[in-house]
Amino acid sequence: ESEEILRDLLEKKCPKHVLEIGSANGISSIVIADCLEKWEGELWTCDRSKPTFQQAQENFTKAELSNIHAFFGIAPDILQEMPQKTFDFVFLDAEKKRTLSFFKAIIPRLSRIGCVLLDDAGLFPKKMQSLFDFLEKEKSIWKWQDIPAEKGDKMMLIQRR
Repeated sequence: ESEEILRDLLEKKCPKHVLEIGSANGISSIVIADCLEKWEGELWTCDRSKPTFQQAQENFTKAELSNIHAFFGIAPDILQEMPQKTFDFVFLDAEKKRTLSFFKAIIPRLSRIGCVLLDDAGLFPKKMQSLFDFLEKEKSIWKWQDIPAEKGDKMMLIQRR
């Protein structure tokens, strides 16, 4: 179901430049890149776990998609190394307790019309509480909506007002 939500949002928004934080084994990256191919969009993805990053690289090769740019390392550091692009869409599915620091690192690179899709917001709310508190304090700048997902989970779509 999360994959369907991701595809639906991408097809609605047709972003040209997408950032994924937390590639894991690359399955969501492939879903994103496959959608983006339809309108010549590109994906920049990163992960800090060597084993999952290597698995993702293998999966990217098998998928034969040329619009995936993969980086190994911690997202805030990697953002410094990436081309100075702004992103129209960000899929945030990484270490949940660091969600706020990832979000803050994304803000300067998020286009004016860009949005952030936060995965697992229903499964790990305590680990993401600092982000929820930040958004509540900054609600004059940010708006968000919950998107129900499978098994009591939810995703959260975050955008500038």
